[in-house]
Amino acid sequence: MGCPRAAKPARRRSPGPAAVAAVARRWGLTDAAHYSKAFRAAYGLSPREWRAVRRAV
Repeated sequence: MGCPRAAKPARRRSPGPAAVAAVARRWGLTDAAHYSKAFRAAYGLSPREWRAVRRAV
C-alpha cells in the first residue's frame, strides 16, 4: 500500500526541481531513500520518473 505521506507531496509538489531530500523532510519522512521507496510503492514511479512524466504533459 505504501506510505500515506507519499501521496500529499505528489499532489502538492511544484513542477520545479525541488530536491527529493527536501521534499521528504518537509513531509516528515526520515530521508530521501524512505521517501523514494514510499513514493514508488504509491505511484509505481520514482519521484524523478514522476517529475519527467509531469513535464512531458
